[in-house]
Amino acid sequence: MTSSTFEPEADLARLKPWVDNPKVIREEDVDKMALSLMTHGFKDPIEARLEDGLVLAGHRRLLAARQLSLVKGPVIWHSGMTDEEATAYA
Repeated sequence: MTSSTFEPEADLARLKPWVDNPKVIREEDVDKMALSLMTHGFKDPIEARLEDGLVLAGHRRLLAARQLSLVKGPVIWHSGMTDEEATAYA
């Protein structure tokens, strides 16, 4: 069984991008996201697996936050998720 917890000021260094992310992330899209984060802050949290920090949703937000040297941000942590469930969720 899986469960989820919201952490409004999570340590972003704990997050690991999913190397098999099927979405193509272009540099100009990360730049636009960084501008949005500077202007408006996070509108949506990053979602990650609690056990290993694997990012399930929000890769662009994470890359933009790192570009801006942000160390904290909102994360929804999902625990008890298998690799198969993580792949289906993402």
